[in-house]
Amino acid sequence: MFRTTALALLAMLTLLTFTATKATASEERRRERAAEKDPELDTDKDGKLDHGELRAALDEEIGAIDADKDGKIDHGEQRKALQALRAKLDTNKDGKVDDGEFRKAYAALKASDPVLYHRLGERLHHRREKREKK
Repeated sequence: MFRTTALALLAMLTLLTFTATKATASEERRRERAAEKDPELDTDKDGKLDHGELRAALDEEIGAIDADKDGKIDHGEQRKALQALRAKLDTNKDGKVDDGEFRKAYAALKASDPVLYHRLGERLHHRREKREKK
């Protein structure tokens, strides 16, 4: 009885160790892929994005929108950022972003930020598939 219980316990510990190692290796691969996709975020050039590098990038993005510098984006700041984006995309200044203006901006994004272009493309494709299933 004791031997069977000990073997079962040993098997469970081995499985848990294997699972934890696999999860750690998977996380490591994710960080390496992220660093490959956006190398300028990898400030220490170790081929991986760590928490500090990700936090710095996020702080930079939030800082660009956070007008009162309180570390948060409130409704007014969000609205102002979206209005600025719309004004930038609305090339004929009619107050609307039509399909042609959106496509032009999306094509320009491919040249300026291919990683973001790819991510946005995946999301748009996923949403289109979801609508078509309904």
